[in-house]
Amino acid sequence: MKHSINVEQKGVKAAVTTAFLLLWAFQGIGFGQTAGSQDWKTLKGKHFLIHIQPNASQDALFFGQKVLTEAERYYDRIQTTLGHLNQDPWLWDHRCHINLYRDKQAYVKEAGRPAWSSASASFDGVPTIDSHLGAKGFLETELPHEIAHLLFREYVGVDNANVPRWMDEGIALFNEKSDRGSMLDKMVRAKAHEGRLISLAALSGNFNNVELSGAKWGSEESITLYYAQAYSIVQFLVDRFGQPRFVEFVRSLKNGGTVEQSLRKTYGTRFQNLASFENEWLKALNFSKTS
Repeated sequence: MKHSINVEQKGVKAAVTTAFLLLWAFQGIGFGQTAGSQDWKTLKGKHFLIHIQPNASQDALFFGQKVLTEAERYYDRIQTTLGHLNQDPWLWDHRCHINLYRDKQAYVKEAGRPAWSSASASFDGVPTIDSHLGAKGFLETELPHEIAHLLFREYVGVDNANVPRWMDEGIALFNEKSDRGSMLDKMVRAKAHEGRLISLAALSGNFNNVELSGAKWGSEESITLYYAQAYSIVQFLVDRFGQPRFVEFVRSLKNGGTVEQSLRKTYGTRFQNLASFENEWLKALNFSKTS
């Protein structure tokens, strides 16, 4: 039992590290260039263009084709989750570009990405994802995560201040293929019973205002809980009230409603404000502020 707990903790730490890197890369959606040039090999799909850097390994084309296949699958699944709110945005000249650099060194040096990241999303007229060959867990984690980010933000608006980052990140985590969602769910339940969750009001505001047992935002504990709670809240809304209502909630935010206004409009009087919404979510965790 002790061994299984250690394994889970390592998995959570890796998940959180990756998630924090994704947050850093995406919280001000980058505006980069598409790497593809005449020398890059390009694989074309309905919604994606996969660009593979020259002088890559012999397995690069095989991996690129796998990325294209999985990306198209994730696109369809995420669009379904979001209720096809944005119709079919990534077609023809607006297809998403996925740039696969030959290795980590090329990704860092030529894409200008930090050495601790393995994938990043940007939007400069067309949605773009940068990564590199051999990026661990890219197909199961970063690929669906970044596609969800781009599709969601393209619909609601990159600079839409009404959309809280916990929702952005929660949707991205909810659409991953990896098992870190279940690990984060266990974590948030444990922290709820310890009384150590970040308030929903803080999550919905400025990151600099997040405090947890005296630890300011940026500590490993606060980052871990931020992602755990973001995933848990989105999972609660979808599982408890269904995907169609969640889609209406997203549409209301897109159309200018605040979180509280959109909650009331979509879910009725049970959610009069953030506090009542937070308490319902906590009850779903078999915990409440009065328990």
